[in-house]
Amino acid sequence: MSDLDLMGIIKNKGASLQSSFAELLNLVSMALLLIVILISELQLLSIIRVSLLYTFCTFVFLGYVILDPKRGGVSFILALQFVLFISVPATFQISGDLFPFYARPRLDFMYSGFSILALSQLAIQLGFRVPMGKFKTTPKPKYLSEGYISKWAWYLGAFAFFIGLLLGPSYMLSTRGEIGELTASSDGIQRQLLFICRSLGLVAFLMILSMAVHSSSVKYRQRNKLLLFVAIPIFIYLNYPPTLPRTYLIGPLISITAIFVNYYKTSIKLSLFTLAFPLVYLVLPAIKSLGAGGSLSSIKDAISIEKIYTYVFRVDFDIYLWTVESLEYISSGAEYRWGHNFLGVLFFFVPRSLWPTKPENTGSLVSSHLGYIYNNVSSPLWAEAYVSLGVLGVIFVMLLFGIIISTLESRARSYAAGQIVIDNYSYIVLMAFVIIIIRGALNSVAPSFGSAFLALFAVYMFGKKRLVWRR
Repeated sequence: MSDLDLMGIIKNKGASLQSSFAELLNLVSMALLLIVILISELQLLSIIRVSLLYTFCTFVFLGYVILDPKRGGVSFILALQFVLFISVPATFQISGDLFPFYARPRLDFMYSGFSILALSQLAIQLGFRVPMGKFKTTPKPKYLSEGYISKWAWYLGAFAFFIGLLLGPSYMLSTRGEIGELTASSDGIQRQLLFICRSLGLVAFLMILSMAVHSSSVKYRQRNKLLLFVAIPIFIYLNYPPTLPRTYLIGPLISITAIFVNYYKTSIKLSLFTLAFPLVYLVLPAIKSLGAGGSLSSIKDAISIEKIYTYVFRVDFDIYLWTVESLEYISSGAEYRWGHNFLGVLFFFVPRSLWPTKPENTGSLVSSHLGYIYNNVSSPLWAEAYVSLGVLGVIFVMLLFGIIISTLESRARSYAAGQIVIDNYSYIVLMAFVIIIIRGALNSVAPSFGSAFLALFAVYMFGKKRLVWRR
């Protein structure tokens, strides 16, 4: 046996051991989540201990995602979100008895909040397993012609830029507060157009970048490399970082890197994990200060040790709070929405002037019902499901979400990073929007992720007759 054969055997055994350990972590995580649900429902431990136990569950889940070669960038971002934006901030908020909006959630609903969080994460992890069983599909690789993809990228980019020009630089480069004032008398149409042009611009930029890097045609590769000199300034104009909410900023940045790196590799996920904490707790506060017109001294102050600690009490980390408050909303006698909020997502493109009964944001309904002054708040996906259909809604929606993620990752895993395949684009675009889909409010963020996936669907449907099969 040659040294090369021996090294191959060792490498295969190492990969097998890694996959086995990842599966063990997955099973441990699911078992711990069941324990969290039981303890929370029976209130067997203090709330801070329940919070610490759930935080440990999210870290185990993250470890599983990092080690499992079947889990890609969407799963990784989702697992990071559970740690960085939910469990860790919730633990600090409970220990400090200080919550976003200076809220005072009831203790019994705080316990139930962890039960819903654990149930949601458990349903997602169960959803991850579905495509790997009897329902697994192994699609034949479908490639749209590179000339067709290039044209659609240019068309989408030009259309997005046209909308951005109609809205004007003063609007596109405004802060969120200023945008709220500008759209106060516009029935929200301007705001919807803003989200749509940003999303279409992102899809177009991802296509152009992938063509510039991975096109098999020298002609299209050179054309798109030249086009990047125009596409990059347009993309920055449409998605000017200081004006973007922090949760909108992380996903698109990571999705762009997916053109170059393979997020199924453990080394890549582990490297990004080491950068995640400083990115969320240092870089994003600095960008927020910059967007508010802060000076260099104010930016330094924003990333000081004291401010980092207080940062987790702010509205950027309110997912746990609105999980809890959604439970109190239903308990107080409010009616279930019976899927009305999800209907609004499907028809996000219909303006309220044409649909007067278009669903309101769940976050707005919950916050106004409970007496909050500020009502433009988030509503996590599981809270949307609970307010719509109760606990069964949480199980169904989160299980379906896990299946969707796993299916897209299973399909995209067959291809190289950034390869020009519609499955790859769908996977990369979901990486860009999974954070805001989880955080919500769903009816607020639907124009962003809905227009992106609608654009991909149009590209695929119009190009079906142009499919070129490669052997």
